[in-house]
Amino acid sequence: MNNHRKPEENAVEMFFIRLFFMPKNKYYIRRNNMNRVFELNDLTESIECLFLSGADGEHDEDEMLDLLDGIDWKALYQALLLQGRRVYEFIAGGEASSRMNYRSRDLFGQRAVCLDEDIQFPQNTAEDNQVNTYSFELWLLEDFSLVVTSCYRMKIGGGTYRSEYRTIKSYDWQDTEMDINFCCVADALENLCNLVKNHGYPLIEV
Repeated sequence: MNNHRKPEENAVEMFFIRLFFMPKNKYYIRRNNMNRVFELNDLTESIECLFLSGADGEHDEDEMLDLLDGIDWKALYQALLLQGRRVYEFIAGGEASSRMNYRSRDLFGQRAVCLDEDIQFPQNTAEDNQVNTYSFELWLLEDFSLVVTSCYRMKIGGGTYRSEYRTIKSYDWQDTEMDINFCCVADALENLCNLVKNHGYPLIEV
């Protein structure tokens, strides 16, 4: 039996990989080396500005930037392209095969990764084994902007039914009530880098 694949089969596979896994927004239409340099600089600046904004009486700016010492910016750049997901204003569904999984409007219009979650209150209800949670979330978007959302999450029966409702609070976390854990954000960024490096993805040349 011949296991060699025809060139046209490989071309079709690569087309669908690009179609479903590469970002669709106009920010990534052209990807020559010069564009990547600018994009990598934008990503670095966005994250560094976030951490500098967390400086206070206990931690100065140098200490905040020290948290980013372990970040491989090229790997993070690629991880954002590979691991970003669509975030919806409202979702509802469950584990049972008979459940309908519903997705409403795309909240950001581009993919994103969640860097931190600040849970305001978890509320457990004995009836129906229901858990309600309200939290703030910090998202890194494909265009390297940072957004804080609020999320109301409900789970019934350990996930038999679940729903999530999100709204955008602000593009400046300091205008919200979110308490960012910068150590957790740094860990999340490092984990994204490791996803790329540990799985053997070739780093994008910049």
